[in-house]
Amino acid sequence: MCRRGRRLPFGRSGLRARGEAQPMIKALHSSGQAMLVQQRRHELIANNLANANTPGFQKLISRVEQAPLAAVPGQTARSAGLSVSALTSTAQGPLESTGNALDVALMGEGYFLVETPDGPRLTRDGGFALGPDGELLHSSGHPVLADGGSLRIDGQPSILPDGSLLDSGRAAGRLSIVRPLAGTELRRGGDNLLEAPGGYEEVPLEEVSVQAGRREGSNVEPLEEMVAMIRAFRSYEMAQKAAQAADELLRVAVERVGVLRA
Repeated sequence: MCRRGRRLPFGRSGLRARGEAQPMIKALHSSGQAMLVQQRRHELIANNLANANTPGFQKLISRVEQAPLAAVPGQTARSAGLSVSALTSTAQGPLESTGNALDVALMGEGYFLVETPDGPRLTRDGGFALGPDGELLHSSGHPVLADGGSLRIDGQPSILPDGSLLDSGRAAGRLSIVRPLAGTELRRGGDNLLEAPGGYEEVPLEEVSVQAGRREGSNVEPLEEMVAMIRAFRSYEMAQKAAQAADELLRVAVERVGVLRA
């Protein structure tokens, strides 16, 4: 007695059509990922441009990486797509003379330390002033830390190149100048303040110079950012067109499966 073989769903032509759809699905996914990457890059560039005139602002640099899926025992690790992280550029910003004795700029690596209700924060913005009680304050209104604590000045303030503060010629303390520990990525907060989740350390005196009467500007180069924004926009458009093409081919493949199934 002859037994019938099991019928393949949709027939061989249907399976072929389904097979043709797989590359289109992958292409659609890849194009979508590329669009998200360029969108994130555009956001970072826009933020840089918005802070081109913010004192002490350090621009953000995008880094694109493969985002791995959770590892499964016995299987090769696969990628879940692309992720974009934002790195902080530590390039020196331009210095502007202000004539204000409490405006200070850092030449070299490091950050001033500011005390906030959420804990110490780092900043390159050296726009300081004295509060009503003589306390040294950051432009955000938070106390500037010197020797690990806040500082008050009763007389004429002055700041030396090593960060030492003088109160009418008398030593009053030294500005706390720190840097993030190796491998620590800075987190952005309000008031141009940065958080170092992995901790920070003091910068040796010989590695940094404090310039009184000057203030560091943003290290954003507007022209460079505009060029980068145009490139990101064009890359987004290319990915969008690729996604539209893949979507159309996928639609055709799905229609073929429907016709063969009927």
